[in-house]
Amino acid sequence: MKKIVPILGVLGGVVLGVYYCEVKPTAKVHRYEQLDSEAKIANEKQRLAEQGKKNEEEYTAKYDVLNFRIDGKLDEPDSKIKMIALLGKPTRTVTYTPDCDVSFFKHDSTITSYYYRGAEFEENDKMDSVALERIVFGSTNMRLVCPQIILSKNTQLDEMAAAFPKSFGSKYPIHDTNSKTRIVIPLLACKNCDAKFFIIFEDGRLVEMEYHLDC
Repeated sequence: MKKIVPILGVLGGVVLGVYYCEVKPTAKVHRYEQLDSEAKIANEKQRLAEQGKKNEEEYTAKYDVLNFRIDGKLDEPDSKIKMIALLGKPTRTVTYTPDCDVSFFKHDSTITSYYYRGAEFEENDKMDSVALERIVFGSTNMRLVCPQIILSKNTQLDEMAAAFPKSFGSKYPIHDTNSKTRIVIPLLACKNCDAKFFIIFEDGRLVEMEYHLDC
């Protein structure tokens, strides 16, 4: 901040006038300003951390977290080598730059999708890992082995109430293109994030799971 001070101009005892000069801040003043700025940054970091913790508590209070291993062997995410060893060679491969709401790895790099019958995986080359993005249970024999339950084409809607009670309470209906009513159960993809897996039931039977992240 600029500081202007008056200076009396005198020559031979005669006052010539009043002049105004800018006084530059000293190093000490700069130091005070620096400390003030650092304090503001620290306060903002603390505020964001507290807000993040509050959001996490609100999310975990409303939804359950989905942890699973594909057929009890492949983690989410896991390596491409393990995926191929477990599932074999993909039927189709596509490389693209995704939108943030459709990719497990957001949009921080080019994504390669690997398609199997009834399932889609995505690979992040930078992270050297793959993740299950979507599964259609009626088209595959894959199972998602969770600590609470095994999700497969034989899973019934009422089984979810005991396995994921919070998310089951947040379920909601949707209508597909054939005007059939489906029930969606949202589950968190991880404890400290807002990404979700949508578990979808039709006629009381598990039919699909999709990954979703709001932009």
